[in-house]
Amino acid sequence: MLTVTKMDSANMYHVTEKMTDGFVAVNKDIAFMKAHVNGSPGIIYYNSDSANFVFECVVPIEQMPKVEPKNSKIVILEEGNMLIYNYYGDPEGLYNAYGEMQEYCKTNNLQHIGPMREFYITDGSTQPDKKQWLTRIMLPVKGL
Repeated sequence: MLTVTKMDSANMYHVTEKMTDGFVAVNKDIAFMKAHVNGSPGIIYYNSDSANFVFECVVPIEQMPKVEPKNSKIVILEEGNMLIYNYYGDPEGLYNAYGEMQEYCKTNNLQHIGPMREFYITDGSTQPDKKQWLTRIMLPVKGL
């Protein structure tokens, strides 16, 4: 998957602000490069350290741009075996989905082998009912 990304980190009190800044930078670069979005925005989570949470804001694009981005980078996300969970609801409840995924991995002898990805399929600006929001969680796994 060809993407434009911006990596950053923050403590738990500033994560939302930093993620917003990351998506602003990515979207400005997409406009600058005259690239075309090809999917839903997402975030790759590299750790769960509340003191220094490392993440990457990701937006898929159709094709390689002719110019380099100014404040982000072009990344090809690798394919692989993924446990996929389609979570419907308020993002505040995502922790329940993570717990179910962890239990599924344990029950089915799967090992988490890479950074988790979340893609925000539903546009919250056009769908006010948070119960209808779809977040696709992708967890790279391998059998034990």
